[in-house]
Amino acid sequence: MLADTYQLNIEKNDLKTLMDQLFYHEHHDVREDVKRIGIMYGQRLAMFIDALKHPTQAIKAENLRWKEEHWAYWKDIKHLYVMGGLASSPFHEMFEQEIKHKVTDLDVHVQVDSQDKALYGMLERYQSGHFLLFDFGQSFIKRAYVIRKMGENIVERKLSSVQAKHLEAPQEQEMISHARQLHRFILDLLITTLQEVSDVGCDILISIANYVRQGELNPGKSSYGVLSVLSTNYETFLEEELMTKLQTRIHVKLEHDATAMAHHVPQEPFTAVITLGTAFGISFID
Repeated sequence: MLADTYQLNIEKNDLKTLMDQLFYHEHHDVREDVKRIGIMYGQRLAMFIDALKHPTQAIKAENLRWKEEHWAYWKDIKHLYVMGGLASSPFHEMFEQEIKHKVTDLDVHVQVDSQDKALYGMLERYQSGHFLLFDFGQSFIKRAYVIRKMGENIVERKLSSVQAKHLEAPQEQEMISHARQLHRFILDLLITTLQEVSDVGCDILISIANYVRQGELNPGKSSYGVLSVLSTNYETFLEEELMTKLQTRIHVKLEHDATAMAHHVPQEPFTAVITLGTAFGISFID
């Protein structure tokens, strides 16, 4: 919208870079319009969080899948961490200010520089090993290679990001073929990256923009949820496919990206993590 209004030539390579370009633009009117947009979205985010913490009867009536215990759970949340690409943008101060102004009974932290927390979050589970890390987002796939010993990263190599593909919603009759196309893309990317780091024996840790329960993806008709039509447990399915292709034993672990980010915040009860990127994500320390 701003690009059209002011005829701006901007590089839309990732959300944080885009926001930095606009927020610090040389044109005063562009900067002011960007700030107004930040305040507007901060207010909307605050209203959304307030609706979770203090729902009206009308809000409850619009969410009939939730039972009273779900609302009661959110009412007891004491700490909230907002993370991800948009939270790491120059908007982060506006977001934090608007949320704290609207929701006064919540300890709120909008985490700057948290855009890579999902990529490295799963490492917190492991003390030692060789790891290939992926963050499968809705727009880009981030990659890194890490050798870890005694809880410390001895080698840490950030690899170039890759454009995400095949996440659009297919026609019903094309669901399986579309899922296979997405799976082949993922499989090829993992193998190519293993070859790139010359370590085909490392473990693969994948944070993904889809809810995961012990390797099972939350089914959906678009994005990564479509992979669930290939196997009930996509984690095991992907691991077995890789071992067949590479003829070696390999370990794959899938985790929701918001859960991966949650490893970086204090592990206190009644804590929630919301991620702001191409889409919303949420996880709970409990």
